[in-house]
Amino acid sequence: MTKENRLRTLIALAALMVLTSLGGAARADGSQRLFVVQRSTNKNVVNYALRLDARGGPHKDEPIGAYWVMHEEGGRRAELTWIEKKLAYGWQVGSEVRADGFVVRLVAFERRPFRIVKLSGGYRALVEIASKPAYLERIFVTTREGGILPKVVSVELFGTDARTGKPAYERIKND
Repeated sequence: MTKENRLRTLIALAALMVLTSLGGAARADGSQRLFVVQRSTNKNVVNYALRLDARGGPHKDEPIGAYWVMHEEGGRRAELTWIEKKLAYGWQVGSEVRADGFVVRLVAFERRPFRIVKLSGGYRALVEIASKPAYLERIFVTTREGGILPKVVSVELFGTDARTGKPAYERIKND
């Protein structure tokens, strides 16, 4: 095997490892991770997960859950507060919850709804990134501290193009 072929093989394996770690399998708590929100202020992240029922489909009453992973505190899990749900990290389910999918809007990012869709490997969050359908993997929020609430400077969306499988990226500035 040539050096170039080895490099291609390593890149393909690395990409496969990243893609398979981004959700897919159901967790022991009966959920499947959809995407995360990272912030510029620290390493803590909000995980968004699909809650699954006994048949492996979306839970009809509460299909989405979110919680903190406090990396700044050893990786412990913490629930979102009422204020965090109402002002920043909450969500609204915008359509009937069905096994093949449903629409969700984040409270702080209502203008960009996404659809939970069923794929062969589980469920994914499908959203428009750079005017193309893409599977959302993470959102990075850059903020500037000051006043009562931090000001959002920009939001970056990272995912995988649903048609090509290539990385998808968009940066939205808050003017």
